[in-house]
Amino acid sequence: MSRETEKSYCYVGTGEIVPLPKKTRPGEWFGLFTHDTVEYEGIFRRAELGLELFEVETSANQVHFRLTRRVGIINQTALRLFMAACAEHVLDVYERARDDGAARRAISASLEYVANGGNLTEAHRQAMFACVDCTYDRYEVGRAMCAATFCVQHEINAFEARFCAREAAMAVRVDKRNAEYEWQRKMFLKTIKAVAKGAQ
Repeated sequence: MSRETEKSYCYVGTGEIVPLPKKTRPGEWFGLFTHDTVEYEGIFRRAELGLELFEVETSANQVHFRLTRRVGIINQTALRLFMAACAEHVLDVYERARDDGAARRAISASLEYVANGGNLTEAHRQAMFACVDCTYDRYEVGRAMCAATFCVQHEINAFEARFCAREAAMAVRVDKRNAEYEWQRKMFLKTIKAVAKGAQ
């Protein structure tokens, strides 16, 4: 399976007894699977903090499963980077209508927050206040700004990450919305992999 869209994934929670892969070797086959396989489109919509994402191989008779590779864990860093990417991807929607730079500063502050190891700086606070105080002239501009507002919050969870992604997608034209959702799905997986690689 060469394309990402052809792969299947699942989430495994802490404390669940599932045969895990070891280095380059897949885990053992098992038949009792407590989680539905995560379809490609459901990767970030079903994410929760603390869950680990694995690639899954299914037997020919669809009865047995095994985990082939650990992709990464859903944590604050991964969610924040994903939210910032979603907001940045529709930044032009906001900036075509407004030139105050509030959304761009919010995104930068969120990335700075990650780079500083979760320390809340004065720049982060100011960007947060700018987002909250901003008013919107048009519906799609408001959605783009809403995405930026959510990505700059001090503490975030998986629900807010999903909301941020949805608001960002709703900011684009209807005929481009499905393409935006597809981009988000790929970016989420890319972000989880990048954070996991950086932690090694």
